Amino acid sequence: MIGLSHIAMNLALCGAITRQGPDTPVDVRVRLINRIDKPNFDKTYHFARGYANAKMINFNAPFGVYALVIDAPKYHCSGFDWVLFIPNHDRTMNESLVDGTAPVPHPMLMVGTLSSAFSYTNPTVAIFDKSQKCNAPVGDPLPLKTAVEYDQNSFYVWMYPDASLIPHAPVVVSVQIGAADGDSHFVRLKVPFPEPWHGFPDTWQFNITDNVIDGLATQKTETLLCPRLYETRVG
Repeated sequence: MIGLSHIAMNLALCGAITRQGPDTPVDVRVRLINRIDKPNFDKTYHFARGYANAKMINFNAPFGVYALVIDAPKYHCSGFDWVLFIPNHDRTMNESLVDGTAPVPHPMLMVGTLSSAFSYTNPTVAIFDKSQKCNAPVGDPLPLKTAVEYDQNSFYVWMYPDASLIPHAPVVVSVQIGAADGDSHFVRLKVPFPEPWHGFPDTWQFNITDNVIDGLATQKTETLLCPRLYETRVG
């Protein structure tokens, strides 16, 4: 059986709730909606508004990619995010309730396991113009809106491509992995990017393992490395 992940979600409260008195009751519904539009998790939390502007909400989540849907209907507040959970990898997440209807973004996701011994690597995504060659020094990365979350033994990257990337397509996608000397390794991912939106984010996994770090130790930094790696689409 695939293990669950324990999630500690720090939920910022919306303005309509923070304007209430500390004893005001608040009900917040949290759902994880899967690809076939069915909830894998659905629970309503009850708490007093209190004095803080955020509440910690805890739950256990199954492996997979989900739409995280948060609602406080009495106060007309909502939250939305795309999330992925790796089996047996706990997460601390920051999410927000906003007044009114939360926007639904169209990201692509990359996740991976990350030993605490390699926390200095701060893995993220860097993209380059189609002219970027393998085993050549990297040029300036293309602008890309991202959000990155590092946990004790995993990392999560949200990528938000836009129309400005079209002239550079097919864009070269790489995992940027920090080296001990402060430079970075850039490991190409042979993935299509950006891709049309199909209603659910495309998701890729790249694990920072002992073998990856050992292999990079003898490679040049600030160069696009193109090893024969297999990336896994997990959702």
